[in-house]
This record gives sequence, structure tokens and C-alpha cells, in this order.
Amino acid sequence: MTENPMQERTFGALVSELAKEARAFINLRMQILREELASKVGQLGRVTAMIVLAVTLLVGSCFLFIASLVVLLATTVFSGSHQWLLSTFTAAMVCVALGAAAAYLARKTILKANLVPNRTLSVLRDDKQWVNGELQKAL
Repeated sequence: MTENPMQERTFGALVSELAKEARAFINLRMQILREELASKVGQLGRVTAMIVLAVTLLVGSCFLFIASLVVLLATTVFSGSHQWLLSTFTAAMVCVALGAAAAYLARKTILKANLVPNRTLSVLRDDKQWVNGELQKAL
């Protein structure tokens, strides 16, 4: 009479094997997540360098542009005792409008980047369905 190999194992051996398989399962899912996030971060890394360069150049240009605009407004458009105040205020409003537009476009671009680890979530959903199926068979 041959016995089933599963019956020959001790409870400790079964628990040990289950723990080993659970670690392997979790390690594989973590590896998938790390690879996917690294790929998405790599895409953002290239964009980040360009954003830093653009912001640096634009801030310097903005200072020069604001100074020029204030002088231009003070000498041509506004006259009187408050000409510098009105010129500075007008230049500040222009910069606020441009800054708000730039922030809106940056936010829109970042939201479009889709940083959600879709592949990992898909694998975990499939795992959930598999585990539910196995539980249904066992019960």
C-alpha cells in the first residue's frame, strides 16, 4: 500500500514550505513593483532635469523682463506721483497670470504621466482571482 507523499510530511514541514512559498510570492510581486516604479521614475527623471533648467532660465529672464516692464510702464504709460507703484503692480499681475498658466500646464502634464503601477496592480488582481478560485475549490 503506497501512501500519498503529502501524508508523510510533518505539520512543521508543511508550514515551512508554505512560508517559503509565501516569501517567494511576495518577493516576486515586490520585484515587479520595483521594476515598474523604476521605469516610471526614470521617465520623470529625464523630464525633471529639463524642468529645473527651464525654471532657472525663466526665473532669470522674468527678473529682467519685470525690470524692463516696470521702467517702460513708468516712463510711457503712467505719470504722476504713483507711476512706479502702478508700473510694478501691473508687471506683478502679468507675472501672476503667466505663473498660474505655467502651473496649470505642469499639473496637467504630471497628471497625464500615469504614475500608477498598472502592471503590478493587474498581477495582484489576477492573484486575488486565483486565490479566490482555489478557496472555492477547497471549500
